[in-house]
Amino acid sequence: MFCLFQPLNPGKGAKVENMGESESVLLPQSATLTVSKAKGKMYAAVIVGAGPAGIAAAVYLRRAGVDPRVFERDEIGGLLRNAHLVENYPGFPEGIGGPELVELFKRHLVRWRIDIRMEEVHTVSKEGEVYKVSSESGEAFAKSVIVATGTRPKRIDIQGLEDVEMSRVFYEVRDIPPTAKGNFLVIGGGDAAFDYALNLASRDIYVDIVFRGEPRCLALLLERASRSEKIRTHAGTELKSVRGEERQLVFMMEQEGTEKEIVADYGLIACGREPDISVLPPELAENWKEASGLYLVGDVRRGNYRQVGISVGDGILAAMSIIESMGNEK
Repeated sequence: MFCLFQPLNPGKGAKVENMGESESVLLPQSATLTVSKAKGKMYAAVIVGAGPAGIAAAVYLRRAGVDPRVFERDEIGGLLRNAHLVENYPGFPEGIGGPELVELFKRHLVRWRIDIRMEEVHTVSKEGEVYKVSSESGEAFAKSVIVATGTRPKRIDIQGLEDVEMSRVFYEVRDIPPTAKGNFLVIGGGDAAFDYALNLASRDIYVDIVFRGEPRCLALLLERASRSEKIRTHAGTELKSVRGEERQLVFMMEQEGTEKEIVADYGLIACGREPDISVLPPELAENWKEASGLYLVGDVRRGNYRQVGISVGDGILAAMSIIESMGNEK
């Protein structure tokens, strides 16, 4: 399935043209993004994931004359779409919202007419010196593969959670329905939890944040949350269970040996993340550094160092390495 970028100016709409083996869409500034239907084609490079790292790699390769095949299973931008405010990425001294920065990244892709395939990659395997990338529509082959699949949220085991998970309790801000209103309970005490809470508060939503110990977030985020009239924090509080009652959720807690409950309309869990390397077989996942032509970039390899700047640098470094290797083969 093709999923092309939304116009930055919704009032002008988007023009889609059927072109046989390819499809084009007319975007703002008269730029055309082409998505081709290639099956079994050999590429110089395949990129799995179109977050900041994958986008940076794709733009660098395209400028160098290489047309990478980019796969994205969800939406352009990755975890950046959750960010309330990005303040440490150079060029935006006042900060910029994550979704707004994603829109600028999209425009960069459009500017260079990057080839995009909006579908999930199932596996990346190596056959001799060539990588086989198996996706929903078939197989593509490449001398180099950049894995920029980011992270996935850690699930928690709480009584009753399965009954309301992904309907009223979510793991990502981007999964929350735009029409969701009322009170939210955010579970977690790190940067992500407090950033999520500030994001929700900016939408005129009241938020309770619960975490087992002391907050582990940046002092700046804690200060901003404490100044917000829409955010309340509950330190030393452990979530025990959740149940749905009519149109609300009842979260049962334990705080300093005393049980208490918090009633909310929705829940948002931010209890850590882990690398999403599910596209790689175990042998490649464990030994990817020794595999010629295979690169893991951005959040998928950086642990807790999840920063846009690091991801962009990783993507560019991988792309430069690919260009250098191509020169050495000549």
